[in-house]
Amino acid sequence: MRNQQGYVELNNYSLYYETYGKGFPILLIHGTMGSAKFMNHAATWELGNWLVDLGFQGVTFDQYGFGNSTHITDFGVDYFSRNTDDAIALMDHLKISEAVVIGVGEGATVALNLAIRYPERIEAVVADSAGYMFTEEMLEAEEDPDNAIGESWQQLMIEAHGQNYASLLLEARKRLLSLLVKEKIDLFQGRLGEIKCPTLLIACTGDVYRLNRQAKEIGASIPGAVVKIFRGGEHPVMWTMTEQFSDILKDFLIGMLKSK
Repeated sequence: MRNQQGYVELNNYSLYYETYGKGFPILLIHGTMGSAKFMNHAATWELGNWLVDLGFQGVTFDQYGFGNSTHITDFGVDYFSRNTDDAIALMDHLKISEAVVIGVGEGATVALNLAIRYPERIEAVVADSAGYMFTEEMLEAEEDPDNAIGESWQQLMIEAHGQNYASLLLEARKRLLSLLVKEKIDLFQGRLGEIKCPTLLIACTGDVYRLNRQAKEIGASIPGAVVKIFRGGEHPVMWTMTEQFSDILKDFLIGMLKSK
């Protein structure tokens, strides 16, 4: 179910977006190598349609460099701040004053930065497998053949980006992660304590990047944050433990609306 699609024209680049249904808006943010397709697809989880069934509006977009948005060949260290500003530009384009934001992987980092930088626009945050810093351990996990991307995921990336461009994106992502590790950049600049909205952090013990550890640390820095670590699973939670994730997400969203 897709109600609207289009482009937001920004400075020298375009962002592709899709919306689903009507109701209180839920902004969905994919991670690196993802796209809007990943947020409502049979190969992952039809999250957009699930939200429509609950009476929400799902809103998602291809971040700069991904999917149908303007293509690039490299990412700067401003990747997360750029995508935060782009998300607000999309909300402005769609005349959305406030939204709940759900982010997955690196998209979860963008989601939390939205709550830090634009608190008046974000009602609540759900961060699936968020991290505050990339580490050497994570780079080693990336290079481990046992953690290679499965065939179904490879096909989804090709569907989202095209085969040649998907390969370029993978290399660009590796360069970005290596740079973030080298510079030891805190992706939240020590500002997690500024988040005041309801926040749900989710990770699983089977995450190859061990982001369950970082999720606990992030949660300890955010006043009133709820942290749920699922036993088992893989990275991320919403696509590897969908039933468990959907149960806690439904409770969180309904509880958030009741408190408004």
